[in-house]
Amino acid sequence: MTCDSILDCDNSESAICSLAHLYSVDVAKLILTLQSYTPDLGNGILPSDYRVEDYVNGKLGKPRTPEGVCWFHFTALLAPRSYEEGLLPTEDCYRGVINDLICALQNDVLRRKAFETFRGEMRHVEVKIAQEKHMREKGLKSGPYGYLVRETGCHRKLCGRFTSLPEIVCDFCTDFELDHGESIRENLKALLVPYVVKFIEYNHHDDDRTIKSALNFAYATVRRLPATSDFVCCFVGEGRPVRGVLDVMQFDPEERELAEECDDWF
Repeated sequence: MTCDSILDCDNSESAICSLAHLYSVDVAKLILTLQSYTPDLGNGILPSDYRVEDYVNGKLGKPRTPEGVCWFHFTALLAPRSYEEGLLPTEDCYRGVINDLICALQNDVLRRKAFETFRGEMRHVEVKIAQEKHMREKGLKSGPYGYLVRETGCHRKLCGRFTSLPEIVCDFCTDFELDHGESIRENLKALLVPYVVKFIEYNHHDDDRTIKSALNFAYATVRRLPATSDFVCCFVGEGRPVRGVLDVMQFDPEERELAEECDDWF
């Protein structure tokens, strides 16, 4: 596997390879260093005060700053997308989502016709766009969002958001039900496919946080410890489009299975 100065936690192998490159050591040496750190694990999980980063830095020195950081955005789509326009903030997605919903209902003539009328009124869309912009102006966090460690999206408490109806679709379903007195939730849920969108951010400004989370993930992997919130690190787009999409992948069966098996640990 070829590693450059990109921090990529797509899986444990890519995370360890990325970290080894940033520490200017080979993979074997990094793994041995991680294995040599032995805090009191007590009940088999990482203690709240463990310091993997301090230990590794003490042994190997401080890492170089990565040129870029990969992030993973989880969503559920009615149809595959290329994301040529990048990942968009919520208020820029509403019109596209409502058109996707109409396409998804193409075999249900009555609901499709009702939804086209619903789209024609557009008041629902304009209100939601205004709400999102108001929240952003108030300084509240706004997407797009991403996770540093892809595996974090596979855990039940997170995964439920992506394998059921996304919030933006739920909003439209609720408005449609209020207007027409019937539900389309199950119709749409059956058509949605979970996807992972991998994108890269250059000139990341919080390298200490990302390196720490990546080391925690690598350490847990090497020591065969269960997942914890200590390697959760999030990207917040703050209402700006995110470019640099590298790949769009379906949520694979192994990830679904992991989501079923994992305990809630947030």
